[in-house]
Amino acid sequence: MQVSVTGVARVSEDEGALQAAASQLVNKSHEDLRRTVEVTLEGHTRNILATEPSAEASVSKIAEKTRTRTEADLAAMGIGVQSLFLRIRAPTSTTADGTEAIEQLNRELHQFNLRIRRIEEKLALGDH
Repeated sequence: MQVSVTGVARVSEDEGALQAAASQLVNKSHEDLRRTVEVTLEGHTRNILATEPSAEASVSKIAEKTRTRTEADLAAMGIGVQSLFLRIRAPTSTTADGTEAIEQLNRELHQFNLRIRRIEEKLALGDH
């Protein structure tokens, strides 16, 4: 299975969320912020995919669950999720032990990591 998740997150403009962000993020580096968003999103995505009986059949349901859970965790830190896109594709072929599918999933997760970094750089999360 190939999973691609692209998201945009930024510090919220809501007064209460800004106070949470100030207390949670004040001493965090840009890399710390990027990693926090990445780990939160990746963890929820993996958890939800592991519990869904048929990921390909319910992509919108998985995306909504992922967004809801990620938003709740990040909101507690004053970070808002602006957008989230989830794409799931069945592998074209696999070996008997699923090695090719695992390798492809690892490549997709690496690409996801790079996308998160670019998004955070564009938003300059570490500069606020």
